[in-house]
This record gives sequence, C-alpha cells and structure tokens, in this order.
Amino acid sequence: MFDLAEDGSLSNRRVFARIDDGYPDGVVVDSMGNLWVGVWNGGRIVRFQPDGTSLPSIPVPGALNVTKVAFGGPDLRTAYITTARKNTPPDRLAQMPQAGSLFSFQVDVPGQQPVPFPAAELAALRDIPLG
Repeated sequence: MFDLAEDGSLSNRRVFARIDDGYPDGVVVDSMGNLWVGVWNGGRIVRFQPDGTSLPSIPVPGALNVTKVAFGGPDLRTAYITTARKNTPPDRLAQMPQAGSLFSFQVDVPGQQPVPFPAAELAALRDIPLG
C-alpha cells in the first residue's frame, strides 16, 4: 500500500494485509471499500476492511484454487467466484469434483457500480509500444 500524491507519485510503502495460507489471486472492492481476495491453494475468499483489518473469510468448499470474485446482478448483490482445477492434486479433485466451476451467492453489501474506461485513454494505450 502507498500514499498517492496529487502528481501521481507514490510514497510511504507499507503492508496492507497478509494471507497466511495460500496465495492472493483476483481482487475486487465492494461498495463499502472492503477488499475481497480469491485465495489460490486456500479454498476461500478473504476480506479486508479499508484499514486492512480482517473480516470473516468465506469458504469455497467445492474448490481449492479460488481465482476471482466479481459482483453482478441487477443490484450488484450476487458474488460470482471463479475457480481452477489446475494444480489440484488428484486425491483432492476426487473430493472437489466442482473445482474449475463458477460459484455464486448473495451478499449483504453490494459491489461497486462499474466505471467505463474513457475511450480517449483506451485509444492512447494502443499507441504504447509493447516490447
């Protein structure tokens, strides 16, 4: 985590939060500013308040590798969770036949309204040399 200056420069680097078991994968922020993190090799979603304080984790019993959380539905109160089968040991796959599936559940705190990426900035990205 960094402080962001008006000129876009970063300073005051510090750890926001730690995940003890597994590896952070896809992240999303809800409308209250809470960070939701899919945990690869952890079978769960961890959540943190804006100050880094942990909220209760949400287990995904059908999969070991949780890859991404996204909010959808008409009121953004449906959490969609993608998972992966990759690197799941065969004995675990026998216990988790839904690994690699898409899961969903209802949430109390909705996600954030999507913000369209400005077309002018997208056009400028096309002019950036890649390599």
